[in-house]
Amino acid sequence: MEPLRKIEPASSLPKDIWMIGFVSFLINFSSIIIFTLSPSYLVSVLGVTTFSIGILQGTVDFIAWAIRMFSGVISDYCRRRTPILLFSSALIVLSRPLFMMSSSFMGFFLAKSLDRLGNGLHAAPREALVGDITSLHGSKKGACYGLRQSLSTAGSFAGALIMIIFFHSCDNRYFTFFLIAAISPIIAFMILIWKVKEVPFSSSSPQEKLVFKVIHLKKLPVTYWSVVMMASLFMLSNYSGAFILLHSEAIAQTQIIAPLVMIVQNMATTAVAYPIGYISDKIGHTWILGFGFLVTALSGIVFAFSSTPLDILFGAFLWGVQVGMTQSLFMTRIAETTPTETRGSAFGIYYALMGIMLFLSNSAIGYIAHHFSLSIGFLTSSCVALFALCCLFLMNAWRKV
Repeated sequence: MEPLRKIEPASSLPKDIWMIGFVSFLINFSSIIIFTLSPSYLVSVLGVTTFSIGILQGTVDFIAWAIRMFSGVISDYCRRRTPILLFSSALIVLSRPLFMMSSSFMGFFLAKSLDRLGNGLHAAPREALVGDITSLHGSKKGACYGLRQSLSTAGSFAGALIMIIFFHSCDNRYFTFFLIAAISPIIAFMILIWKVKEVPFSSSSPQEKLVFKVIHLKKLPVTYWSVVMMASLFMLSNYSGAFILLHSEAIAQTQIIAPLVMIVQNMATTAVAYPIGYISDKIGHTWILGFGFLVTALSGIVFAFSSTPLDILFGAFLWGVQVGMTQSLFMTRIAETTPTETRGSAFGIYYALMGIMLFLSNSAIGYIAHHFSLSIGFLTSSCVALFALCCLFLMNAWRKV
């Protein structure tokens, strides 16, 4: 464990990390607008039930997370990350007009699926590329992933803030915001073309460059699988933010609470992700992850017993803190425990399993909300998070995570 000194400025990190972060900023700026409007649009305009929303979110999230496995494997096979990033960004750009034109549940489902497909293809090569870049800065992996996470959530914050500013000034609110959401992915696409560079793979024979063998996955160490197992268990305590937004609107009795929740949540994530990543480079990950699991449980308890908009905003703050603490640290551990030639596949497997867990958790929360209440669903999530916390420290006692 290194002594903890003053946190270094993020400007000291590689330029390419900043460019990847800006791409994430722009894509998330667009995605948060779509995401924030989706629950109320589905319920108030299309007449969809909360159970159907749970199935929709579970399905599209599964698509997004599962496809990450294939994009990671392909990036390892091709020994290039940026072509897949460009293709996935193009899919996101193409999905935006479909949201503006959707007038039925199936039309919205198609647009959402294309959007999540693009996001899914984008994720594993992006994280692998960050890992490739930070392989030259081994002691700064946590800081680099923290910066990428901070810029990503800053984009979500900016998108939610734009919604707050123009929420009451738009006559055709849904169409206008869907139109705004169509612009920033185009800029992100241009940044990928002009500013993001590949990191050459280590030299190998022509046969090794052209043929990717499944047996290469045997290079993934036991420590990698222990991280994946723990992340999978923890992900069962997570759920789509659509349920948070629906619960928020039910408590506050106004749609303006939705972008406020997104602002508070993403401000919290942005504020903690980089410092937590930097600190984890110095003191390790287990205790920080454990605290993140605990905050997840507390957030669910706050949501379950909330009765005022302030309660909701406090729960959103806690949820944002746990995202900033846990997600970038899991990605840091994946990068630390995998070699370059299988890093994309490693992230792909990780994301595929997270997709399965999210599908199960979203479907369960949707079922509980439909037959009982969202509050019981939030309490169930808290119980799972506390169980994951116990397992984390038991696993650490057996083998350091």
